[in-house]
This record gives sequence, C-alpha cells and structure tokens, in this order.
Amino acid sequence: MALRNIVAAAALLALGIVYGYLATQLPVRSLPNLPGPAFFPYLIAIVVVALSLGLLVQGVRGYRRGPLDLNLSERAPAIVALLLFAAYLAALPRLGFLLASIPFAGGMIWLYGGRNKLFLVAAAVGLPLFLSLLFREVLRIPLPHGSWSVLGG
Repeated sequence: MALRNIVAAAALLALGIVYGYLATQLPVRSLPNLPGPAFFPYLIAIVVVALSLGLLVQGVRGYRRGPLDLNLSERAPAIVALLLFAAYLAALPRLGFLLASIPFAGGMIWLYGGRNKLFLVAAAVGLPLFLSLLFREVLRIPLPHGSWSVLGG
C-alpha cells in the first residue's frame, strides 16, 4: 500500500506541475480586481500538488513501517465509490450537473455511513443545489446543463 501511495503521489505531482505550467499559458485579463482565466487552474494545480505531497509523506511513513495487507472487504467501499464516480461522469453530459449530482451525492453519503433518511435526502438535494447556485450566481461560472436537463443545471 505504501509503495502504491508513493507511485501515485509521484504521478499526481507530475500532473499537478504540468497542469500548473499549462495554466501559465492562459491569457491575462486586463480588468482590475477580477481573477483572470488562470485563477481556477492555478488553484487546482496548487491543491493537487499539496495533496500529492501529503500522499507522498504518508507513503514514505507507511513504507518504513512495512506493507499493509488489506483484504477485499476493506477495499470494497473505495471500489464502489470509484464505480459511482465513473457512473456520475458518464451521466453528467446527459443529465447536467444538478440532476447527475443528486444521486451521486446521495450514493456517496450512504456509502460512507449516512443512514438517516432525512439527512441523506436533504444533503443529496441541498449540496448540489447549493453548489449550482454558488457557481452560477456568485462565481458566474456555468456548469454543464446536459442534453436531457430540464432544470438548466
């Protein structure tokens, strides 16, 4: 497990650095007091590099302690989460952000222990709705509408 974390961290560090470099190639906006087009790519690159460094440290510490043996039942939630995320990415172009995010958020909440039905439904609907309004109204960033979406994502 530790060796996998080290390899994954190295790959993600390289990806974050390349993504950050590509963000420097974006045009500079000359309007005052507004973030330019490279603001979010820079932010993403910084977060990816920071999280990759954390993963690298975790991998090096784990490598010193010896390999960790995980059986399949311990990996099942991560595998299901990965499959759920793949289904979400497949549904996003057709359903749009809002309609695709509701079952995705509900599935992830349930997968990681949220069993209260009222909380699950409220969070599964409320979180994507909040994010949709935040991006559309505050940040003025359009999210995918989807070809089947009636809500305008």
